[in-house]
Amino acid sequence: MDHHHPSSFTHAHHRHQNSATISTESDGNLVSNIFTNYIKKALKETGPGMKSLLVDDFALAMTSNGMNQTDILKREVFAVEPLMMTSNKSKSKSLEKVVVVPSREEESLRFVKAVCILRPTNENVNALCERLRGGGNGTSTSSSYGEFHVFFTNAIDERKLRAIAKADARGGGNKVKQIQEIFCDVIAMDECAFVIDSRDCFKEDAMRAFDPNGGMRKRVGNNNSSFQRTNYEYALMCDPSWGVRNGTPLIDRCVEGVTSVCLALKRPPMFRYSAKSNIARRIAEDAQRVASEREPGLFDFGRRNDEGYCHVLIVDRFDDCVTPLLTQWTYQAMVHEIFGISSSNRVRAPDAQKLSKKPEEFILSSREDAFFRDHKYDDYGDVGAAVKKYVDDFANERSKTTASKSTASVDDVAKFVERFPEFRQKSATVAKHVQLVHTLSKVINDRQLMKVSEIEQELACAGTSVNGLEKQVEEIVNDPSFGESEKVRLVALYCLRRETEAPQICQHLIRVLSNHVGGKRIDALDCMLRRGGENARTSDLFGTKTIAARMRTSVSALKGAENVYTRHVPLVRSLVAQCVNGKLPASEYSPTWDGFTPECSKKPAEIIVFIVGGATYAEARAVAKFNASKESNNIKVTIGGYSMLHQSRFIENLANVFDEERGP
Repeated sequence: MDHHHPSSFTHAHHRHQNSATISTESDGNLVSNIFTNYIKKALKETGPGMKSLLVDDFALAMTSNGMNQTDILKREVFAVEPLMMTSNKSKSKSLEKVVVVPSREEESLRFVKAVCILRPTNENVNALCERLRGGGNGTSTSSSYGEFHVFFTNAIDERKLRAIAKADARGGGNKVKQIQEIFCDVIAMDECAFVIDSRDCFKEDAMRAFDPNGGMRKRVGNNNSSFQRTNYEYALMCDPSWGVRNGTPLIDRCVEGVTSVCLALKRPPMFRYSAKSNIARRIAEDAQRVASEREPGLFDFGRRNDEGYCHVLIVDRFDDCVTPLLTQWTYQAMVHEIFGISSSNRVRAPDAQKLSKKPEEFILSSREDAFFRDHKYDDYGDVGAAVKKYVDDFANERSKTTASKSTASVDDVAKFVERFPEFRQKSATVAKHVQLVHTLSKVINDRQLMKVSEIEQELACAGTSVNGLEKQVEEIVNDPSFGESEKVRLVALYCLRRETEAPQICQHLIRVLSNHVGGKRIDALDCMLRRGGENARTSDLFGTKTIAARMRTSVSALKGAENVYTRHVPLVRSLVAQCVNGKLPASEYSPTWDGFTPECSKKPAEIIVFIVGGATYAEARAVAKFNASKESNNIKVTIGGYSMLHQSRFIENLANVFDEERGP
């Protein structure tokens, strides 16, 4: 077979059967471990010898979350290089967990193997072809590397494979040694959480954490002012029929991401969607077509039907607008809410004692940071106590080391030198968490978040009495010491809770609010109530629609909660519990598959929840806690969204949806 002929090249390097893909063994089918194993297997199958990892921006974030610099170097990778010179260099340079170098234009590296991990986009394929041909497009003046081993993060079509084959032939041939598909077309943010968007979601200015406007862009005046559109994620909260700019590409990207997770978990999928959501139905139906029509061979895992399906729930963000509005009190969620955690797990946080200095950048990774792994789901008080103990333990260890220096033997000195890197790393970790907790404490005090959060929890939790809370809400709205963010969120929560019981009070609070905040925030509130109100949403958000729901709510309220600030339980927790027990109503979460039967719904082998419009770390925590509970029946749940939301991003998205709905 002629390796360079386009058709023979395609058959040599492409696969249509699942058996030809890279297989991995995962720990409990956690997406983070699956993706890490994919990368390790890709590097292993390249064989021994020096390697350079060629990545796009997406693969750079995915790789940095899965492997650190030491892991990379152990596998003979001496550099991580952007595929294109136009890649996001600022992101690359600040990424601490992998070494990133600029593209080499003149240097010949014939003895080095290029391991390419790329999304199968037209842009990436064109850039790869330019490298293979040996020039042009600002990527490289020569193909440099002696071998190319290409791994695409999702299925690639025949047309693109033929283009790569032709480029390889024109560049001298026999450089592309293999092309494989590894299904990791999302970014694992946590053990059981993923996102699709690889762009940073930092707050624009870390100092805005101390802003009374809560890190949101301040807009004063009428509806002519607008939020700056730095991304088009809001298009996923619009009706597909509106024809929003970038709407269809974002829908397609969600389909690619969700189906890649199904393939990574190696379970035949069964898609279900929020019955009242057109965007959720569109994503679910498109994903079903991929699985049953476009790539049926990929989803044939040789499993019997009685082994169970992977239930994929496509949930509309408007089904639960409460969760992204609440003040968060667990460590990971608080850090994201106030500072923002990027897709590569980086945080930019100012030092509360040195506010004039540029914010520092930290890595918050469960894989790298044992303290963060152990305490990311703890509430604020427990984290503070844990940090204090961590500091005390480190101080004791340091004092023992210092005291023993004068009487240390040669062996003692040798042991100290051996442990010094670990000691220095622990010192940096201690300093990082002390600074984060100290800064969080200052933000909480400056913005009076504890007082606000008590009212939020009363409004958000089903089974609690909200009579009289309108007075407290109005007092805060009229109080200039509270920020716009807190005022908007309290009014929004009150209206979501009592829109049918007390519509006149809701309208009064909105009128009062409009005197204190910019017009775009009122637009966002209007959009939320129309699209996520009681008549529009699929779910029984407050547990009041049926007798059974009211009984469950009453029992839950009687049980109480350990912490008054963390009583609220996200809707997703109820959905996955119903799904595990086979009690999720098909009338509310409709199946796309004609062969759906009640018997199918009772046998989920795994569950994926994809929230259109973005997930939150509070929901990721709820899923992790569910997975660890007996209620899960050992059925693993994975949650994902286009991004991880924080309050200001959610409000901005709502305001932009309002603009699209209103039209030019």
